[in-house]
Amino acid sequence: MLSKFVTSFVLALGLIVPAAASDYYVGVSDIDTELTGGLALEDGGYALTIGTKLNLVEAFDTAAEFTYSDFVDKTFTAEGYEFGFAADSIDLSLVMSRAYGSFRPFVRLGISQMDSTFTEFGEFSGEEKEDETSDYYGFGVDFEANDRVFIRLEMTETDVDDTTVELTKFGVFTRF
Repeated sequence: MLSKFVTSFVLALGLIVPAAASDYYVGVSDIDTELTGGLALEDGGYALTIGTKLNLVEAFDTAAEFTYSDFVDKTFTAEGYEFGFAADSIDLSLVMSRAYGSFRPFVRLGISQMDSTFTEFGEFSGEEKEDETSDYYGFGVDFEANDRVFIRLEMTETDVDDTTVELTKFGVFTRF
């Protein structure tokens, strides 16, 4: 529900704000999450991203992005016990891209601060929280819908302890 509201807001903002050449953009993405390794599960969530152009390299477009992702909130049963697992992250990354018509493929390198909570329900109720900082990478493509709005499809991956976190994101962004 929240991601649909924010997506509508981002699209409306892109249509209302004057078409000034701006170095800043904001977007919301739907996330498909896959955790493999020590903890294996699939879920989904959303991400909110704020970015700015940097123009560090002449041959490529560069940008810095700050993203909040809420990508797992799942309850499951194992061996007769009920457990809950939730994870979110705050990411800072450098994005390097190059335009080919309306398409802009990119690569991403960054650092991620992931917070996770593992909860056991029932007779032995308890909660374990963990904070991990790790590097991550990704790739994707932006499609320029018009001067202000673009659509993004991307995949990112990071390893936390013995678990690989793979996120597939589909989002809508607007420049302002």
